[in-house]
Amino acid sequence: MADYRVISSDNHVMEPPDLWTDRIDAKLRDRAPATRREEDGDGWYCDGLRITTGFGFGGSQTGRRFDAPEKLTAADLFENVRPGGYIPEEQVKDMDLDGVDMSILYPTLGLNLYKVPDTILLNAVFRTYNDWLAEFCNASPSRLKGIAMINLDDIGVAVAELERCPQDGADWSHDPGLPSGGYEVRLPGVRAFLGCVPRPGHALGPPCGYKPVRLG
Repeated sequence: MADYRVISSDNHVMEPPDLWTDRIDAKLRDRAPATRREEDGDGWYCDGLRITTGFGFGGSQTGRRFDAPEKLTAADLFENVRPGGYIPEEQVKDMDLDGVDMSILYPTLGLNLYKVPDTILLNAVFRTYNDWLAEFCNASPSRLKGIAMINLDDIGVAVAELERCPQDGADWSHDPGLPSGGYEVRLPGVRAFLGCVPRPGHALGPPCGYKPVRLG
């Protein structure tokens, strides 16, 4: 770590519209996250549930809060998203512009996916995202560090995914997440999950913008 000068602990990727339609198990493809072109932008849907209103807060309105803050909106189109959100080489170029040596990468759409009620579907959605993020980070593993999406509905499944993610060679941090949308949070289960962190050095934090907490 002594070689790094500036580390961004809260950067984000922007999930591309074909992430799940191209990668998830075919039997779940019709229920997986996908976009629909609407009057106010590209809306994200999953299993019939509207997840977000568009790409407005995913890097499509870079600088607008300084130049025209009154025009900020959650609604926008994917083609207006800055390429660094979904192309790792472009992310690194943006980091160079900003003088950032390493970025800890959170999801954007993914932070809203915990509201999906079907546990089996959510597990598959998160695994697909984690695989994509591993590829993203492996384009520049010394500079891009991904936060995995973990579903805590089934602690055994959560631990298995937590243990699976580092095996691709990326130096991952892990985001266990907490169920949202009115689901009961079972604290004993959460504590059991936290006790199964594979090794010191993994970071954990809820999927709502908090900085990772270093353990060990």
